[in-house]
Amino acid sequence: MVLTKVSNLEEGNVLSKSIYSSDGKILLREGVKLSRNTINKLKNYGITHVYIKNELLKKIKKKTLVKESIKKLAVSTVKKYMTIFDPPDTLDNNTKGQEELLNKEELINIIDEIINDICNCEDLFVNLRDIRRLNDELFFHSTNVAILSVIFGKILNYNAQELKSLGMGALLHDIGKLKIPSKILNKPGKLTDKEFEQVKKHSLYSYQTLKSCTKISEVSATIAYQHHEKCDGSGYPLGLTKDKIHPFSRIVTIADIFDALQNNRSYRSGLKNEEVIKHLISMTKDNKLDSTILKKILHYLVPFPIGSRVRLYNHKVNSLLEGAVIELNNDISKPLVQILKVNNRKVHKPLTVNLEEELTDYQIEEVI
Repeated sequence: MVLTKVSNLEEGNVLSKSIYSSDGKILLREGVKLSRNTINKLKNYGITHVYIKNELLKKIKKKTLVKESIKKLAVSTVKKYMTIFDPPDTLDNNTKGQEELLNKEELINIIDEIINDICNCEDLFVNLRDIRRLNDELFFHSTNVAILSVIFGKILNYNAQELKSLGMGALLHDIGKLKIPSKILNKPGKLTDKEFEQVKKHSLYSYQTLKSCTKISEVSATIAYQHHEKCDGSGYPLGLTKDKIHPFSRIVTIADIFDALQNNRSYRSGLKNEEVIKHLISMTKDNKLDSTILKKILHYLVPFPIGSRVRLYNHKVNSLLEGAVIELNNDISKPLVQILKVNNRKVHKPLTVNLEEELTDYQIEEVI
């Protein structure tokens, strides 16, 4: 399978991965042959990329860190709780009864499934680029941040109990956004100072909601409170410096930014994975993010994920190859690429280029 822009789809392409809404409903099922009508349907749903089948890519390894069924369940559960919760206006409000709305066992089971999948994975290379409906971005984002945070926590050698607290806080870190007017959250242009002040309150509202639930740990609530703090003290809501920010909050901050940057927003297109990584590194140089944490997880952030479409340039001989990454090498910036086009002409026989082993002058660039 190869990840392809919806704008580049052709009639007759076959979907290799089902597409779900945040309610768990199938929008389009795996194996469907795309028509002009279904391609337009994808565009109307705000979907930017899909996985399609390609006969030349039978060698590709279908790896996933977390099963699609678990991701689907996590997204629908987050949506359910974000819909029923009404965060209190102040920390002193009487919130008795709210805790009964939250089924900790249901959430813990989801986090346990995520942890089990990640701990049983052969490697922890981050290869996440989910397909989503933009109108439901908040719920998909929360799920991705939870998965990323648990991956990072595993890389940093936290134990199972610590991963549960980390995963729970990450999964519900944005629950307070339901108190922010949607016209502000989804505003396409730049926010006014007054609007931004309203948005900044969501971390406090998230903390208040989780704090009101005795079933949720103080650590998980603290993660929600601090996930917008920066190591240099320039974050919010308290302007804490690195030593005052909980380590789990620093992890979730990186996961939050990683997922947010690689996905489309109403006011900008998502960055390529390589650009996201460069941006994270620049933020550590500016002392915004924890450089020690990022340095440890950096090796696992894949610039060219399996299934992504790439171009290979050789300027010396003016040659252009286009293909898909089918396997990662020890040097993850130099993967094994299945070639699909040579100088814009489709190939009909299997052809691969191993950028780690072969002495080539080709330079790789992600297309999606």
